[in-house]
Amino acid sequence: MKKFLRTAAASVLACLVLATAAAAYTPVGNVSVPKATPTIDGTIKDGEYPESGHIVLNAENMSAEGWLGEVTASVDLYAAWDKDNFYLAGKVHDSTFCYTDNAEGYNGDAFQVSLNIDNIFKSSEYDRAIFYSWGLQADGTISVMRQESANNGLIENAGKGQKTEDGWEFEVALPLATMSDDAYQKANQDAIVEPGMPIGGLFCYLDHTEEGGGVANAFGTFTDPTAPDWGPDGHAITFVFADEVVEETEAETVVAEEAAAETTAEAADTVVAPKTFDAAIIAAVAAIVSAAGYAVAKKH
Repeated sequence: MKKFLRTAAASVLACLVLATAAAAYTPVGNVSVPKATPTIDGTIKDGEYPESGHIVLNAENMSAEGWLGEVTASVDLYAAWDKDNFYLAGKVHDSTFCYTDNAEGYNGDAFQVSLNIDNIFKSSEYDRAIFYSWGLQADGTISVMRQESANNGLIENAGKGQKTEDGWEFEVALPLATMSDDAYQKANQDAIVEPGMPIGGLFCYLDHTEEGGGVANAFGTFTDPTAPDWGPDGHAITFVFADEVVEETEAETVVAEEAAAETTAEAADTVVAPKTFDAAIIAAVAAIVSAAGYAVAKKH
């Protein structure tokens, strides 16, 4: 009986732990992608990517449930766009980083990223969008493998990266023309690249723990943390292209403030003047009425 109670208690505890983990999981949701043109050199410099396009991927929004292993890495992910490219950059915190020596097979630590440009693909019609996958080669170059497209193949030298003290760093420029063409060739629909355009995103990480070894952990930003769904409905991130923000310089701000102050002063003068004019009219009317009263009184 005691053994049964211990087993039952352990089962209840396990259920509570799983329920708590599931409750803590929150899909990323919408991410505003600022308009910017970073330098793709493998180093994410301060201010190069506007902070509005920065998100953190970790165990709170990535899941290995139903796939393999556990969430062993976190990523500071940055996104930006301009008329030519969709930029993705990241600082990957992975204590067992492994280079890839096969760009097409991305056989080291690597990302498998499903991107649904302009959200053209619907799960009711397609079980996959287009995948763009990459790892870091020892020479610092990154080539991106396109999959689930009509013309699978490499986007050579699409990015650069470097090994860091606690993992690796990458910068990738995905040509919007290529992404749009991939979508058109598969779905016969045009992506309209403009502010407000969405890109559904599913980020998956393949974690190797030793060079030449197999995948030890596989996890991603799935909508449902308990089961990986590779289709468009499983995309837990929606990147939304933001309009260009023109930042004022300090000198421009001072000029604007001075102009606003002058406008306020002029407005104040304009308000006072009518009151003075009204007072003069009232005084004149009073004088006329007074004179009229005097004339009437004199007549009587």
